[in-house]
Amino acid sequence: MSIDKSNFKFQSHYIGLWSRIDAPEEQLSGTLFIDQQKIWIELCCIDSEQGLPENIGSLNGCTYSIDDTGKESAVNIFVEGLSFVRYFHSGSELNLMHYTFSVDCIYIYEGELHKDKIGALTIRATILDKWASPIMTNAYHNEVFKQLPLSHHAIYFISPSPYTLLRSSDFFVAIKFHCKYQIGGINQGIEQCAFLYLSSHRKCSFLDFQTYVNQFHYLFFLLTNRIHPIDYMYCEDGCNTFVYKPNEQQLCRYIVSHDDPEPATTSDDFSTEELQSIFLQWIELYNKYSDAINTFFETLTNIYTSPASQIKNFISSIDALTKGINGNAGIVHPNSNRAKTLEAIFNRNVLTPDEKNRLKGWLLQVKGTELKPRFSKMLERISQYIPANLGADFVEKIVNTKNNITHPYMNETFCFNSNEYRKVSYELNYIIRAYLLVSIGVKESIITKLLGK
Repeated sequence: MSIDKSNFKFQSHYIGLWSRIDAPEEQLSGTLFIDQQKIWIELCCIDSEQGLPENIGSLNGCTYSIDDTGKESAVNIFVEGLSFVRYFHSGSELNLMHYTFSVDCIYIYEGELHKDKIGALTIRATILDKWASPIMTNAYHNEVFKQLPLSHHAIYFISPSPYTLLRSSDFFVAIKFHCKYQIGGINQGIEQCAFLYLSSHRKCSFLDFQTYVNQFHYLFFLLTNRIHPIDYMYCEDGCNTFVYKPNEQQLCRYIVSHDDPEPATTSDDFSTEELQSIFLQWIELYNKYSDAINTFFETLTNIYTSPASQIKNFISSIDALTKGINGNAGIVHPNSNRAKTLEAIFNRNVLTPDEKNRLKGWLLQVKGTELKPRFSKMLERISQYIPANLGADFVEKIVNTKNNITHPYMNETFCFNSNEYRKVSYELNYIIRAYLLVSIGVKESIITKLLGK
């Protein structure tokens, strides 16, 4: 089978024969199913005392599929990470066992599959067509043809060159364009689609390469203000060609897919120099705070994450992102349990005003290295993009709320109620996005556009 990389579509199921790598002589009949963001396989074999193990590292399949037009095609599939779900006995004279396994990921490949040394990947995400639409529109040129046969039309089209986003000592990142010509019949024209091409200057395993994919996928979340899925990604390295699809459910990732996503920006909103600077600064920021950035975006890519978990994760990200910031020294917020407890002690004892002031200085002093003053300083840096109500009281209440969620025995009273969690989790999302955009040098007018102000 020749893989159509420019317009690849996963079928709902693939039927065929499967074999385990450690038992290639044993042939299993089965069907692999793909249902949006879930992947599983159902296998059938003759009942035996041994049966199939609960966990199977991988399967190789020689299968076929039928597309929407009814066309049948052969497909080679490598399946990884099979975990037992259920089984049942058919009860027929054939004495068959039917097994269902969840699947971590699949590779649909041509020839032989090699995924240990990958140098480049191409990523397809539908939103890139809209984001790069100005470049694709400019591929059509107005040209006056002196002589054309009656009722004929001419399209003057020059396929766009790759649009470079980053060229560094470690990466080459670009938008590449695929074109399909339709000549003959009623519908004639040229179809274009955009792909994100990512090349590393050192080869690594496919698993390691995916960390680079996530890194730049997250950046496009920021630059489009849309959480969008990857349709598919493929590797084309000499004779090694394959398409990869993960089981999003196994990755605790669930993104709502829209047929026609509309990005908040397009490539025209940035100059080439601005984009290359943004990508370079993003790499520096990501290398420094990868765990915090991953936590933030992993939370956003699961729509089933509860508001309480979002608050906990977002505050953890803010804690990490502000480690290099020095907040202002001062005293703790007067509505904190710490301040209230000290005030209650003062009211029960006879102390002179001087003694009270000295105790306050010793017990209520904030150095500026704690989370709350660092968070406040973070808000100062993005103050032009955030509402005025996100100030000292907000910082105190949201950090207290996070502490109550993770340590219920603390029982801070100056905090947000549970019915406010969804609203404040959105505000934290807004704050982190603004801070990341400022940190990578996105200009003010574009930040305002991306934040919807």
